[in-house]
Amino acid sequence: MQTVKLPEDIPFELACLASCGVATGFGAAVNGGVKPGDVVLVLGLGGVGANAVQGARHAGADHVIVIDPVAYKQERAADFGATEAYASIPDAQQRIDHLTNGQGVDVAIITVGRVDGDIIGDAFRAVGKSGTCVLVSVGQAEAGISISPQDFTNFAKHFQGVMYGNCNPTADIPKLLQMYKDGTLKLDELVTRRYSLDEINEAVADMHAGRNIRGVVVHEH
Repeated sequence: MQTVKLPEDIPFELACLASCGVATGFGAAVNGGVKPGDVVLVLGLGGVGANAVQGARHAGADHVIVIDPVAYKQERAADFGATEAYASIPDAQQRIDHLTNGQGVDVAIITVGRVDGDIIGDAFRAVGKSGTCVLVSVGQAEAGISISPQDFTNFAKHFQGVMYGNCNPTADIPKLLQMYKDGTLKLDELVTRRYSLDEINEAVADMHAGRNIRGVVVHEH
């Protein structure tokens, strides 16, 4: 556990977002190797993925491609800086090939709700030479991953896991909240709906159904 002093002029219902999803997603991009001019693939546009998109654009990516099977998430992707959105990697493959001359993306960031070996393998194969696949999502510990060893040697690909976006809460949460105050980080747009405490079951159902980017439970004292 760790505590961070918050600015008094930011509501708790927005500041709470920075404690996990914002820092994790944003950090996965900026600390995961995204560079100016990159083509970035983000798998999953939830409360973490939306911030991976923001982080990728902040780091200077020219193109950020979102993959999410939920139509609502595809529609919202541009709000956070995505340049395009598709339901699957095969649907996006022609665009990826066009942007990268068939070489593959520079960075793929996996932020789906629950990951499996197939998703990891697909994301890793979408990465081009010397590119990086960043794993943020969690899944079953025994899940196998189908990756060719030749991708590591012949193509010098990188596979990187991140915990909490490799952020330092004491330093990075105040920075992220200052970015929000400066207008360079979106927090209000992340909150699709606010719930009262007695609506908690509905909030969980909406999360599983993909109806929200982020739902916030507001407890009235």
